[in-house]
Amino acid sequence: MKKEVGVAILAGFLLGGIAAITLTNLPNLLKNSPFPKETELSPTPIVTPQYQLETKIEINSPLDQSIIEEKATELNGKGKPEAVYLIESETEMKTIVSDKEGIFKEKVTLIEGTNNIYVTNLDENGNGETYHLILYHTGEKL
Repeated sequence: MKKEVGVAILAGFLLGGIAAITLTNLPNLLKNSPFPKETELSPTPIVTPQYQLETKIEINSPLDQSIIEEKATELNGKGKPEAVYLIESETEMKTIVSDKEGIFKEKVTLIEGTNNIYVTNLDENGNGETYHLILYHTGEKL
């Protein structure tokens, strides 16, 4: 019985010594680790589009932030003459061409609640401008 107790004590000292050496050398072992280090992610800046600033697109009706009871409304505006415009809403995407004076109009279908309408004009080089219009639709009589 004394022999087994001595072996157990010796084994405990060996395991304790190995654990102590490992813990004291752990920072050095981690520095030289073959595993890839975690990279710290830097925050990505959020770019807020500057709609309606320095734009040549004018929306005459409906006015921005309007509350509309009908399910559809006619978008009337003015921009570059004989230019192609892309009109994007919550439910559809349409292309239209303005007339010789730059006037355009198009019927836009609305959904219940907030409707973001984007009117975009692109030139041959891919440069363009976008007008952002927010309309609110409610089926209830106000």
